[in-house]
Amino acid sequence: MTPRRGCSAPRRRASTCSPIASARWGRSTRSAASCSPGWCALENLLQAAPAHGYRASLTLLPTPGDPVHAAGVELRPGPRRRSALYEAIPARRTDRSAYTSQTVSPASLRQMSALAGGLPNVRLVWFDGAAERARIGGLMVEAARAVTADGQQSRDGFAWFRTSAEEIQARKDGLTLDAQGLSAFTTAIAKLLPASSRSRGDEFWVDQTRKTHTRTAAAYGIVSVPDARSDADCLTGGRCSSGSTCGPPSTGSRCST
Repeated sequence: MTPRRGCSAPRRRASTCSPIASARWGRSTRSAASCSPGWCALENLLQAAPAHGYRASLTLLPTPGDPVHAAGVELRPGPRRRSALYEAIPARRTDRSAYTSQTVSPASLRQMSALAGGLPNVRLVWFDGAAERARIGGLMVEAARAVTADGQQSRDGFAWFRTSAEEIQARKDGLTLDAQGLSAFTTAIAKLLPASSRSRGDEFWVDQTRKTHTRTAAAYGIVSVPDARSDADCLTGGRCSSGSTCGPPSTGSRCST
């Protein structure tokens, strides 16, 4: 999943001891809950643990007063179990191209909604009617304009873009030309030209949101938690978001966050 604009990469620190492995996950910014890479890493770890013979015990925000310490995960030996979500992790891909014209079946939406069933106080609600999609799409375009109009958000988003093969290999995060949904010819030409400016990148983001993403989406899913200002609720909701975008291949759908 491509990191959300304006979000910095998570900082990781881990230590191990036998027979228990423990890991500490955090971020270098104010709140641990506001960053999608952290959600993905946490959910992937919890899915991978039983597949490799460990029982994972999760504690959210284990250090009172420290919002940077997002989660503690304790691993103990346990039975091996490979879930459908774990099997889907290596097949997970993302780009910002147009969605296909394929209709997402109600059964597939229900299957993805069920991924929230084991998470406390989390709901995944789908909106697939034409009027609902038009309204939510309009709000997303307004949000893209607001993000790019905010100087700090614009600078944070631009800092995520990786413009060279060397930078991509060194950082292994962020946005690249290959993930922008451009044609192969346009991508090849863009790689030969000087890097785009921040203002041009902002214009492209708003244009793509208006003309491509919101015009071709078959449905919108909203992850609902009791308190959007609660770091614990946001982390739990993020786990649901990560699970739904990495849903079992049997759903036959492609999701973005």
